[in-house]
Amino acid sequence: MKFRIDTIQKRVGFLISTVGTFVIIMNLLGNMYNGSSFGEALLAMNVWLDFLLFIPGYLSMFFENKVMKLLQVLAISLTGVANILTSFNEVYGPSLFFMGWLLARQYGYFDIHKKVKYILLIVFFVVMAQVSAYVNNAHVFILKNGLLEFSIFMILFILAIWKDIFDRDEQLFRENRYLKSNYKTIQAKIDTIEKEKIPYDLKGAKITPAEGRVLRVLVKYKASNKEIAERLNISESTVKLHLYNIFNKLGADNRFTVIDLCQYNFQG
Repeated sequence: MKFRIDTIQKRVGFLISTVGTFVIIMNLLGNMYNGSSFGEALLAMNVWLDFLLFIPGYLSMFFENKVMKLLQVLAISLTGVANILTSFNEVYGPSLFFMGWLLARQYGYFDIHKKVKYILLIVFFVVMAQVSAYVNNAHVFILKNGLLEFSIFMILFILAIWKDIFDRDEQLFRENRYLKSNYKTIQAKIDTIEKEKIPYDLKGAKITPAEGRVLRVLVKYKASNKEIAERLNISESTVKLHLYNIFNKLGADNRFTVIDLCQYNFQG
């Protein structure tokens, strides 16, 4: 069986493991360059932190499931938090943290209770920024470090696109729910047609004579747009227009569904 990196989880895993391996090697060589032995360099914190990225990334290329997706999100996010706390006033940690957030959103972890989760995310990030400032003996709650400035910018950015995020998500949710409902209705019609072997009510669907001719060639010959145009001596653009109208009138989203719906309409 050929190994393929053909899903989001595997692509993210490949990216994480590749970057993680490179960073680990560079940190290891850097530690040795600074006078550490190989063993000391291997046990250094900056090497072990990057294993958080490497191990889940590597495993998620081979084991595709919800657990590995969660480990990917946790690995990126926790590595970001660790770098925020240990590398004050740098954007590497915050960048990883927000990468974890985007990945979590891609995997659907923000589909439920979005607003609450986004608020908690913002609060957590600001708290981490302040803890980092305190740990590193810097000014707390004063805009004199890049990390805090970055956090404030990200908060304002999220607020700026807040309405668009939730409106788009809600619209996609409604469309998805409608498509699922519409698919069930069409499938029920197809099941009835196949069971009773009855033609679809094209007159009730208000299919015009011209659309009927296109539909006949499509169903009878499983024809492409070009073949339909040649058989009926019309242009392909006209065929596309008729098919668009047919799809809408039958409530179908592709030619294969139309063929299933009308399989007993053109038997002669």
